[in-house]
Amino acid sequence: MKNAKKALAVVLSLLMLALCAVPVLAEDYEYTPETCPGHSFTFATVDPTCGAQGYTSHVCSKCGFTYNNEFVDATGNHDWNVEIDQPATCGAAGVKQVKCNTCGLIQTTNTPATGNHNWVEETDKYHAPTCARPGERYYLCSVCGQEYAKDTDSLNEPRPAHVDNNKDNICDNCGLSVPAEGPSSGVTFMNLWDRFFGFFWNLIQKIGALFS
Repeated sequence: MKNAKKALAVVLSLLMLALCAVPVLAEDYEYTPETCPGHSFTFATVDPTCGAQGYTSHVCSKCGFTYNNEFVDATGNHDWNVEIDQPATCGAAGVKQVKCNTCGLIQTTNTPATGNHNWVEETDKYHAPTCARPGERYYLCSVCGQEYAKDTDSLNEPRPAHVDNNKDNICDNCGLSVPAEGPSSGVTFMNLWDRFFGFFWNLIQKIGALFS
């Protein structure tokens, strides 16, 4: 009886060995991490980049099981490439955008408008002063197209003298009372209107200059 049990144990052992040997002998058998009888690792070192850790990768040549260790911090040294470079102007903000050639990180920097206009006089819009009121000179920024005007009084441009050809002490052009020796300081309706108009015209120009 004992000999029969020993013989059965030997047969079963041989059968188990045969079953284990079948996958090894089969050329097309593919191991999995669960069935691999013993891992055979190869390893590769992955260097760190600006945006990713470095590490050592271990790969089983039989079943493909992989694990990583020996991690190294990312370098943070990006390889920037300028994609957008739009300088700020007097009337528009600037923008600069760079992209890392290695990791694809994008950084954008905005700069405010400079406000430094390049004013050019629009001579075709010039209004000459008269004896009763100032003229206007118009200026246009050649960069952003903003426009503003200044009255000739603020530019210290003289007004033309009154004209009194018929010697009635009334200006032939504006109707103001004028003595023979020059502009009158007498109080008349036109004189008051001239002062009123001049005051508000100067006020409007000063307010406009604050927004130019």
